[in-house]
Amino acid sequence: MAKKYQVSDSLIENIPSKKGEDSDFKKYRGDSKSTTWVVLNPNTKTINYLTQINYKNKFYAGFVREPFELFLNSAKSLNIIVNKVEKEFKNKSLQDFPLSENFKLQILEQNIFDEYMINKINALVNLMMSVESFANNIIPSNFQIKRNGKLISKTEIEKHLSLKEKLKEVIPEFIELNMSSYNKLSSRIYQLNEIRNDLVHLKTTNANDKMDPFLKQYENLVSLKLNKEIELVDRWFKLVKES
Repeated sequence: MAKKYQVSDSLIENIPSKKGEDSDFKKYRGDSKSTTWVVLNPNTKTINYLTQINYKNKFYAGFVREPFELFLNSAKSLNIIVNKVEKEFKNKSLQDFPLSENFKLQILEQNIFDEYMINKINALVNLMMSVESFANNIIPSNFQIKRNGKLISKTEIEKHLSLKEKLKEVIPEFIELNMSSYNKLSSRIYQLNEIRNDLVHLKTTNANDKMDPFLKQYENLVSLKLNKEIELVDRWFKLVKES
């Protein structure tokens, strides 16, 4: 759904009027140029944003969605690709790799394995981006919280607090929630975000472990059932929105 804002009659009356033919649109024509137009509908008393895309001397535009919706939809689309790739495994194995008489691995074509991994990584990253962008957006503009003996603003909360801190300490301060259900869903989101952070940063966690540090992160990723995790995040959004 495109993002919309309600506006008052007084605001509508005070917006200056200018015809398009009286304006200079040359600066909006370059292929490397983008701008966002504010579209006012006086009948519904709403405004929304229209972002321009210039491509090969044509000028296109789309109504702006909430960022969390874009990221969530992207996660769902990528997960569909992951599911399709999984179904192709049986047709895309190169050879058997026996580890014992009764246990063997089927080696996948490298491009299939890579496609599976990168789409699963991107789906998880987008899923966590959707949660954090939503959390940042719903914090009231005048909200403050005390940290280390001083009050910090919405901007400082967005910039300096972790996703876990925002979900655990900030959101319950201004939204009345069913805390039992909220904490249960949020605790899993914390775990998912840790996996996401590990994949993005790939830092060595154990100096004594001589194996490549990303192997454990890959194993954690492969173990995820994204269908289940996306459904959980959907339930978290629904709970917060309806509270």
